[in-house]
Amino acid sequence: MLQESGFDFLDRISKGANLYLTDFVEFLKVKSIKVCFYIVLPEKQRHRILGPALLVLGNVGDFGANIGVLLADKRRCKLEKSANPIDVKIRRRYSRDEFLAAVKDRFHTANKMKGIEAIDWPSKSLVQFGEVNGNAKLHLELAFHRKKKTDATYSYETAFHLEWAKAWQQDKQTLKRANKIRAAMRTARLKLKADGYDFKYQSKWGKAWSRLHMDTRTPGDILDDDELERALQQLQALADALLPLLRKINWGRRRKSDKE
Repeated sequence: MLQESGFDFLDRISKGANLYLTDFVEFLKVKSIKVCFYIVLPEKQRHRILGPALLVLGNVGDFGANIGVLLADKRRCKLEKSANPIDVKIRRRYSRDEFLAAVKDRFHTANKMKGIEAIDWPSKSLVQFGEVNGNAKLHLELAFHRKKKTDATYSYETAFHLEWAKAWQQDKQTLKRANKIRAAMRTARLKLKADGYDFKYQSKWGKAWSRLHMDTRTPGDILDDDELERALQQLQALADALLPLLRKINWGRRRKSDKE
């Protein structure tokens, strides 16, 4: 329960205490809290139930051995056995919209000094990033696949897309530029593969588009901090492998031949 709902639990505590949870989580770098568990037994029945209770706790293993015991009557509680603190990892759970908002905010913050900005897009299932004041049809993207009610997990794509229409590429200058971008995508795929990322290059995607992409499926039916870190790591690896190559050819710059 603490693992699944611990973030919300701390959120309620922080608001009640007039604190900011973001500061509290930053303080807890390991994203865990130390928790002591106790069982409370009636003082009047101490001699009858304390022994069996300790025996039961001993049979639970390491967890049971860390649980403390309090004896209580109407007026007070007395410590009979101390509890040992247990580290419980706190996981924040995200809705899909919250997850994408977190990706958008954190990736943009990490890359805005490199000339990357978020691209406004009406779809609620994806986020895109491109060069500042650049061609929006050349972009990094993280997009969720459609999730059916029967699906036990989420799946999403991390990708770079070249989305120029076939008609645009009839222009020789635009086609030459597109082929340079495709060559950079092929080179980046080899670096990503060497780094352990299973990105695939698709030269012809649809009628004339191209993409460098990787599909990811979540371990379960939740989006949490661990999944957010994985998604950001994959997106950043893609950017680090590809963008230096694209900058050499002014990849995102608008040109007259970009017939948008």
